[in-house]
Amino acid sequence: MMKFLPRHRQLTSGERALLWAYLAVGMFGVAFGLIVVLRLDPSAFFSRGMTLYEYWILVSGALGVCLALRICRERFGMKGVMEAAIGMGLITIIGPIIAGTLALPIYGTMFGPMTLAIIFWVAPITAVLWFISLTGVHFLVRKWREERDSIFGAPERVAWPKMLKGLFRDFQIR
Repeated sequence: MMKFLPRHRQLTSGERALLWAYLAVGMFGVAFGLIVVLRLDPSAFFSRGMTLYEYWILVSGALGVCLALRICRERFGMKGVMEAAIGMGLITIIGPIIAGTLALPIYGTMFGPMTLAIIFWVAPITAVLWFISLTGVHFLVRKWREERDSIFGAPERVAWPKMLKGLFRDFQIR
């Protein structure tokens, strides 16, 4: 039986940092899911047990923001603030779309981002804490990226003006 199990492998410090980034974002997803559950039924958590669907809302919140981090991970860990700010905005938009779609397939796609916007409007401290945690995620992903670059070498990044120049050259009217 032991032959079929993978060997226990120690995580490097960069991989641990990336794992902590996913854990931090996932915990905020669970917290936002809990806020949604308590908005739907205030007695869901305190006076009675939660239903299976309410637990699924919590899990979909965590999955949604973790998948959004995976999608937008290339924006984090770079030098400069602009890429990280774009990544933070994208995660804030994409995460609730995925979480809402998982929680309620058609209507949740619309209600997920709308509910997050309402949460941020009603309690702005949640937005502040969310963006502070995403700033921490940026630094954690930077640590992972530096480790990967030291092993494999930094990937060559194409500058936007050069790429657009080539694109527009192909579409010129002659």
